[in-house]
Amino acid sequence: MFVHECAEYLKMPLLTLQSKYKNVENVARQFRYINGVAGAKCTEILKRRPRKEWEHQNSDKVLCYIWGYDLN
Repeated sequence: MFVHECAEYLKMPLLTLQSKYKNVENVARQFRYINGVAGAKCTEILKRRPRKEWEHQNSDKVLCYIWGYDLN
């Protein structure tokens, strides 16, 4: 799995962020919106929001990102 390979290569534990909505279907049901002029709601809810919340909680640290996605 990608995240385990990264942790092994970097020799440090990695934190996985995940939205409480878990997947696109849940976002579409909750917000009744998929895509439009404002962009894709799933991108905001599943990717940007968890990252921004984490950045805010860790604003006093030097942050490093490794991006990877899985089917879940």
